[in-house]
Amino acid sequence: MPALSALRYTQPFTVAVAPWGPARLLTVEVSAGPEDEAPALRVRCLADGGSHELMALPTIRPLWLRCGQQRFAIVSGSEAQLFDAHGPVARLPLGGVSAAEFAGDDALWLLQGQRLYRAAADTPGQPLPVASRVAAFTLNAEGAAWIERDEAGLAELVRVDGRYQQRLPLGSVPGQRLSLCLSAGLAWVMAQPAFHTGRQGAVIHRHVLADARALPTLALPALRHAGLRKLPLVGWGEAGVLTLAEPGDEMAVCLLPADGGPLQRLTPAGDEVLDFDADAAHDTLACLSQATAAPGQGRTLKLWRGLLAGAPRLSQHEGVAPAFGLQGGNLGFVQATGPGFQACVDSQIQLQPLARWARHALPALPVWSAAPKGGWRSRCQATPGRPLLVVLPGLHKVVTPELQTNFLQDFLTRSVADLAQQQGFDVGLLQVPGSAGAGKAYREAVGLDDLGALATQTAAALEALADAAGGPLGVVSASLGTLGLLQALGRTEAVAACALVAPVYTPAVLDGAPAHQADSPAHWPTGRCALLLLHGERDEVTPHAHSAAFVRGTAEARCRLFTLPGEGHIFAHPATWQRAAAELSSFFAATLQARPPT
Repeated sequence: MPALSALRYTQPFTVAVAPWGPARLLTVEVSAGPEDEAPALRVRCLADGGSHELMALPTIRPLWLRCGQQRFAIVSGSEAQLFDAHGPVARLPLGGVSAAEFAGDDALWLLQGQRLYRAAADTPGQPLPVASRVAAFTLNAEGAAWIERDEAGLAELVRVDGRYQQRLPLGSVPGQRLSLCLSAGLAWVMAQPAFHTGRQGAVIHRHVLADARALPTLALPALRHAGLRKLPLVGWGEAGVLTLAEPGDEMAVCLLPADGGPLQRLTPAGDEVLDFDADAAHDTLACLSQATAAPGQGRTLKLWRGLLAGAPRLSQHEGVAPAFGLQGGNLGFVQATGPGFQACVDSQIQLQPLARWARHALPALPVWSAAPKGGWRSRCQATPGRPLLVVLPGLHKVVTPELQTNFLQDFLTRSVADLAQQQGFDVGLLQVPGSAGAGKAYREAVGLDDLGALATQTAAALEALADAAGGPLGVVSASLGTLGLLQALGRTEAVAACALVAPVYTPAVLDGAPAHQADSPAHWPTGRCALLLLHGERDEVTPHAHSAAFVRGTAEARCRLFTLPGEGHIFAHPATWQRAAAELSSFFAATLQARPPT
């Protein structure tokens, strides 16, 4: 069986963007090089009239961009590289950086594990260590600040503004994930509990910077599934801070007023916010959202200017990637435009398209969307007798037929689209309740903290899909999406074949550390479904040993584990994607056989 040609990434797949001034855009793309070289991460600088490549990495790993006044940084898993308008400035050999920000003097601050470093603008090279035992870090117009926690769990806020340093005792701050922000003369500390303990009861601690007084704490409305990452906490001038919350039926950008008043929703009803960024210094707020009434459909990127001044001006862009950037009041993004895509900067002066692509390699999949109480919100027509292969994305991942930044999801989408062409399958995307982008009632129909309910809901969706399909049903899923799917297979005979990529067996892995072997059962009923597991040997999220134990407890004739040597949760090497794609192709070609139409 040939390798999947769609995985050659012959057109760029954008994973990150950052505007650097009103007429320049930095992009990170997955694309092939000249003469059809293997795909790699390529960082480019787009400007009016042309573009040039800044660097290329041979492995596909997440990285991000940070922009200062005269310099910008490209931060990867192994190092941070500094550039100015003329080219490279320095390489900072720090791996595993979890936060990076430029100060007003163009010094670059880096958080590596629990150690904080500062790389001064006038002495490029090895950054100098500043602090250890750092649990959270922030940098804005009010200076740099971080939280240090001792072995007893007591926390202290350290604030540096020029040569002035202030230390503020915070006492005990429970919660595994802390977010910090300085705004309106206050230190705001958000503490989120472990994800799998249930509903997200985020608590906001507030301290007056001038005299170290502690103010009453604030509690956000309970959130489900937002706990997959730390909630954003962004300063909003003298008004307070912005964050994501659920004041009504949707995830919205909300203002927590500095005077302790009630939560104020800023984004309109009917829009569920997937991500946002804000810049109080330039009075700009950018939100990526989806219409609640149309789950699985296109995204809209909205930019408000003048909210603080009381005279908001709105511009919006349809069909955009979730990778967008707001810097200095300028918004950078990539957008679908009829037959192709374009990279743009929406500046305070004008909208500037900086580059165009004639087409994009990521194919569109029809969306099958299961309603919370049964039935379907939208439905695609299946062909009688033809096998149907669907992608089940992870919860909190609403995939649309546009650009997106999840490497595993991109891999699955390309794989099933190519199988449709090679084998003549019907294909689609199955969205079960629990995902973001469809409203609170839809999202809270089932939660990861109730695996029984999750399995029941997923099994019901699969059975309804099998009834609508014209032939046998196959399912492919990755990472968090496999959690409910594995549980559901023992409750339904609807699925003929199932492939799981980097499967998750327990929600405990969402707390940020690999689960113990005891969390993975040796035996799990899966009905008569044929199973293929694709798992990286060095998966840092869900241990490879879990899949090995799962296969040992299942009939080997129905379940096979394909190990990817040297790979983690997100496969880094292009050759690995090709091997995995070939395995998927062979597996579904052998297990999904068309049947004559009745």
